[in-house]
Amino acid sequence: MSSLREVRALQQSLSTKEGQTFLRSALSVHRDIMAKTSKRSVERGEEEKMVKKKKTGSSKEIEEKKKGKKGKETKENGLKTSKVKAGKVTKRPKKTSAASKSDDKIGGESDERPSKKKGKSLVATKKSKLFVQHQKAEEKRNLQEAKRQSAREAMRRRETERVEAAGPENRVGLYDIEGESTPSVSEDDDDDSDEDWSDEDDDDDEEYEEEYEDDMDPEFQPCASAENDDKEGDGEVPQDAPPVRRRKAAPVEADSDDDPDPPKPGQDYYRPDKFGWCRSLEDVSVQPFKGATPHGPTFQKLPEPMDYFLMFMSITIISSIAKWTNKAMKTAGQHVQTSVEEIKAWIGIHLVMGLVRIPYYQDYWSKHLGYRNNLIASTMSRHRFDTLSSFLHGNDPDVEPLPRPDQTDKPAVEKKDLQKQLGPVMPVWEEVILNSQKNFNLGHNVTIDEAMVKYRGFRATTRKFFMPLKPIRSGFKLYALADSITGYTANFITHPFNGGKPSTMKDIAMTVMRPFLFRFHHLFTDKLYTSVNLANDLLANETYLTGTVKSNSSGLPEDFKAASPKIKRLGKCDRGTFYTRQHSQLTCAYWKDSRSVEILSSAHQGYRNKKDDHVIRKVKDDGMREREEKEIKAPKQAIDYIKSMAGVDRADQLRSYYTCARKAKLWWRQIFYYLIDVCMVNAWICYKMHNPPKRGKAAATDDSGAVDDISKNLTHSEFVMKVAEQLIRGHTDRTGGFEPPQANPLPLPQHAAPDCRWVNLQRKHARQCSWCRSNDWRNISGNIPTTRYGCKICNQNLCQTCFLDYHGLR
Repeated sequence: MSSLREVRALQQSLSTKEGQTFLRSALSVHRDIMAKTSKRSVERGEEEKMVKKKKTGSSKEIEEKKKGKKGKETKENGLKTSKVKAGKVTKRPKKTSAASKSDDKIGGESDERPSKKKGKSLVATKKSKLFVQHQKAEEKRNLQEAKRQSAREAMRRRETERVEAAGPENRVGLYDIEGESTPSVSEDDDDDSDEDWSDEDDDDDEEYEEEYEDDMDPEFQPCASAENDDKEGDGEVPQDAPPVRRRKAAPVEADSDDDPDPPKPGQDYYRPDKFGWCRSLEDVSVQPFKGATPHGPTFQKLPEPMDYFLMFMSITIISSIAKWTNKAMKTAGQHVQTSVEEIKAWIGIHLVMGLVRIPYYQDYWSKHLGYRNNLIASTMSRHRFDTLSSFLHGNDPDVEPLPRPDQTDKPAVEKKDLQKQLGPVMPVWEEVILNSQKNFNLGHNVTIDEAMVKYRGFRATTRKFFMPLKPIRSGFKLYALADSITGYTANFITHPFNGGKPSTMKDIAMTVMRPFLFRFHHLFTDKLYTSVNLANDLLANETYLTGTVKSNSSGLPEDFKAASPKIKRLGKCDRGTFYTRQHSQLTCAYWKDSRSVEILSSAHQGYRNKKDDHVIRKVKDDGMREREEKEIKAPKQAIDYIKSMAGVDRADQLRSYYTCARKAKLWWRQIFYYLIDVCMVNAWICYKMHNPPKRGKAAATDDSGAVDDISKNLTHSEFVMKVAEQLIRGHTDRTGGFEPPQANPLPLPQHAAPDCRWVNLQRKHARQCSWCRSNDWRNISGNIPTTRYGCKICNQNLCQTCFLDYHGLR
């Protein structure tokens, strides 16, 4: 038979036993023909592969050519092949004779390869890449075709066995390869075979399809049609089925030690691990707080906001800054000296700049009404402001400055002393820390964390950090101690040099906490500092510790390691699951919130209060569209950590609102700005505690009926502006209402010509100031100042301040 259609027609016409025998023989002949046809197609495909491989080389050889590998050529069966011996690479010899060209001939056809040149053309490279891609796609199609052929053969074999097993009374139709089912033929009625469909045959077909699917190769995926193969071109099988949706795995049941109960007599005893951590819990004794009380400022309520600021940035340190600045100006040849009132005004101007931010600071003195700030412009000229900014010193200039770390004399830096890195601003640093510790009583809970100071230069003696994923990417890292409730900053240090002391995070935490030990403070830290050694050292110094800890930290419970099966199962449990281990005074809790977190504490029990110890979380359960608030059980360690860890972050937040920091060339100037911001934030916190907000009450008035300014409960911005105005008021009386800028704000000389004005001389290049040159006054760089301004009548280039001196007004 030539096709299965004729076989089916013969089956319908023949109902005798001889007909069935003839049908079986015809099927066997058809199967043999199909097998031979498939075998010939496979052999033909292999022959085509060999020819292409001989002509262009295998894909592996092409990849080796791309990588630049060279091999030794040998001749096998008249073809050139390259072999690379293990560990040795030899160059391919060049053919010079004409006889060598005839070795490439196969079946009378010549395979002439183009000569290799050093600069292979881009076209040849693209052709080789396309050939490799087409070859891989062809191999993939051939593999899929072979899998389909094997599946068809298995199907035919099983169908033949079914036909042979069926008797003449049970005539079952053949399974159509194209997917059509064959109706059964009845002995009584042959004409109705096109209309009647047997249910039993349908059941047999379904059973056969299940068996057929079981016998198929699991990696085989049938294509929709041969046309799709031609259209795809890359051998990929189109999948019309929709993607399978993964269901969320059901939570794993927690272990028996979840949410442990308080200790009781006769409880089960569990053997401790090698570090001493045990599942059996005991009561932890916590001593009462012995620090100074009451919590808050140690001084009485002050009348003015500026007085709060001067409690931290004292007049003593401002007088020292003025003295050191005058010494530097005198050395540079500056004839105008500064004073304490002028330094206070300079600080006040920076506070105003922090409130009203303009990127280019010279616009504060602009003549344009949209940019000009009359409070700043009427307080100090821009030239004088620049002069003070250039010569401002936070230490005695006669003291030899410390060398930078990038200089050759690195051993001159005393790495053992942490504060020696802050030479240019060291006295101000120490004064601010001393006043911060003296003027405030910290509460029971305190926090240690990092505080970043922005700096992008490379000339600092303090170590600079670069962290691209942080809000401040580059700058100095300071370790600060702050009150957990208010955010009051009480102590801070810089990061040491490599090899300096303190060298570890435990030493850094102990150094920052040293002034407040032996008071039973409760210190909260994050996993950067927390360790079992730090907890034991603080406990020996009568200080408690609570903080998150890294799971690979030394000395922790063995079954709390990240790779332990218990912790792996905890990640699949419900939120709120936690386990606890105890070692003497220390407790370690592993809690599952949105993520698993490990908390170490020396001031908490290993169990929780079933009624009160929980946190509120927004959880989305199965079948819910929106998240709803839900109580999640939590250990007491986690609840206190969440409430008390944000002390330093709160201080950084208040400092960032109205920071006075400006871009500066001197690295220590950024540290100086940080100290001013710390003084302002601490002053604001003390002011708030002395003046709590009054709800529903009018502001206090004195006997004359005037409203007391300090009782108005100023906002943060109003407090900063009040401090800035009062600092400036001692330097000038022109801090009143706004005065529009005039065309010529300088006074005219009385005895000079009436047309003498300080104007722009419209010269191409700036010239030296005549008055500065005659008095040999030089700037910080040692050069005589230059300017394009001066007196047009006198034809002299003069600075703004030298214009008055030149015309005899000073």
